[in-house]
Amino acid sequence: MLIDRARGIAFREKRMDSPRESINPRAESRTNRTLWLDWLTRQQAVAELLGYSYVTTEASGRKFIARRTPQAHPDWPTLPVYASEASEIVGEIPQGRSPGDVGAFDEARTTLTYTTRRYEILTDDQIRSAFPGQPLADVEAVNFLRYVEVTERPQSGYLTTLDNMGLVWSDDTPFNLKAFVITYHTLVTVKWVEIPLEAYRERTDPLDPAARPGFLDCIGFTNSVAMGTVGSLLGFRAVGTMLQGCPSKELYRMPSGAWAVDVTIPYRFDPYGSNAFYRHNKPGGPGYDTVKRPPPGNQPLYPSKDLTLPYVPV
Repeated sequence: MLIDRARGIAFREKRMDSPRESINPRAESRTNRTLWLDWLTRQQAVAELLGYSYVTTEASGRKFIARRTPQAHPDWPTLPVYASEASEIVGEIPQGRSPGDVGAFDEARTTLTYTTRRYEILTDDQIRSAFPGQPLADVEAVNFLRYVEVTERPQSGYLTTLDNMGLVWSDDTPFNLKAFVITYHTLVTVKWVEIPLEAYRERTDPLDPAARPGFLDCIGFTNSVAMGTVGSLLGFRAVGTMLQGCPSKELYRMPSGAWAVDVTIPYRFDPYGSNAFYRHNKPGGPGYDTVKRPPPGNQPLYPSKDLTLPYVPV
């Protein structure tokens, strides 16, 4: 009998043909274990093995998304695979009827599948130890350390300019003297996974005293604070280089039974700034130059906002 004391569950494993493993570093690696669980508590055991998330409150009174991380396979510490599915749950020796008047058994035999993920899985304690004394919600929002999948695709294009755009270069030369401007950027897609439904904010919550914006409130804005860190999958993105697009979400139930969403947020990453474009006739030679609205306002083409705030639950 094996005991996972941290999760409060006990199970035993089949002696033959368990585990079965398939490792593919450039795709999805997986391993299958045949386990026996207690029949009447199988739902709780499966939830503890597969993991789930929930909103809780720190001692400071701040809310954050707590993670019951899925069980990591003990034999693969350097190429971590995590429990992702419990399939073919079958009863063994009959034990009458369950409290719900369904067939009951002594144990439930199941195939537990472990897979690699395209995002980091870290426990709450790991985050706290790395950032002692800091609010967990703020640390996660700014650093993008866990449960964040990132994909990138380079792109270039042409920005058509119109006579009535009313934009100027940094030296106040009209922007529309060129018929088009070449753009070079990277499309960065951030997928924030397993978010409890109550923690996802599309619009500003009228009950939030801080009036934190939602994801829909940030469309068309560039970041006023840096996003990510050198050690995160997002990397470090300097102020003014990330322009947010329109997000989408996928709704589903976690093993705990609570609703969750996976949120996909597209950004345009401009290494020289979202308000800078390549200018062939720039004084002193071709290069990137800032585009703004004309004096006296001198407002940028894309205004800025703290794009990390939608990641902070109210």
